[in-house]
Amino acid sequence: MSDVGNGASPEPVVMTAMRRRGRAEEENLPPRLRGLVTKLLRIGVGATAILMISGLVLLFLGGRSASSVLNVIPRRLGAELLAGNPLAVLYAGVLVLLATPLVRVTVSAGLFAHAGDRAFTGITLLVLALLALSILVGYVV
Repeated sequence: MSDVGNGASPEPVVMTAMRRRGRAEEENLPPRLRGLVTKLLRIGVGATAILMISGLVLLFLGGRSASSVLNVIPRRLGAELLAGNPLAVLYAGVLVLLATPLVRVTVSAGLFAHAGDRAFTGITLLVLALLALSILVGYVV
């Protein structure tokens, strides 16, 4: 019997089946590896949020304008973070945000390879190569 008549919206059957079965690339994986990609994405987004909010709080509490701290050089990021430079904290947040999809693609390639899915392993490695190439081109240009 459907719950449509009593005001409750029915949950789509597809979403229910996906929740029970899990992600397609995780079907042949050991239980300890299932959900790994989801966990990595959550950690990446959470770390980004913490870094960005912390950087903004430091910036506003320090009483400095953003233009007074715009001298963060990527090679000196660690030293700038230790010095408490608010822009370095914001910069680290952006780097974590950018690295999150790269880590996701890398882990997915490993999961597909572990599951024995050659087609998706190859496609995922191609995506990883394109990401690496775009980073390289962006850094050089």
